[in-house]
Amino acid sequence: MRIAAIDVGSNSVHMIVCRIRPDLSFEVIDREKDMIRVGPALAERRLPQVNIDTAMQTLAKYRRLAESHGVDEVVVVGTSAIREAENGGDFISAARREVGLRVRVISGTEEARLIHLAAAYAITGEDRYVAKAVTLLRVFFLDPATRMNPHLQFAQAVPGRSTGRSWGIIDGLH
Repeated sequence: MRIAAIDVGSNSVHMIVCRIRPDLSFEVIDREKDMIRVGPALAERRLPQVNIDTAMQTLAKYRRLAESHGVDEVVVVGTSAIREAENGGDFISAARREVGLRVRVISGTEEARLIHLAAAYAITGEDRYVAKAVTLLRVFFLDPATRMNPHLQFAQAVPGRSTGRSWGIIDGLH
């Protein structure tokens, strides 16, 4: 199975394309990172339209790249910038309408868990952390029996509070 995982964060959008083996180990096929600063104006609690437009261009580029690698699934995860913005739902709608990608906004707790797994893998190199992350991706996003209800995609695009951080979900896999 080949998947592309896209992490839309406050400062950057990352994509990693992987071939997932039956034992849940993986091979990185491609990776991209664009520093587009989706949410630098969150003091006003809104994503600036120019940043949304730039993010849509990046997501379209990543989708084309993923398709060129013959991926089975493109998983797009929105983190604190989208979750905390008053207009986070507008971002999610634009991604679906303009690019054809469903952005799943994850909770702060889930974001922290995935960051922990990525950081643990980066530090130790132990595949068990990757296996756990892949299992979570499969459960939440890929398996039709357990994946998140797409009708709930706006539920977490609600104003909140975050101090930010410097480590991303995909950073540990680079």
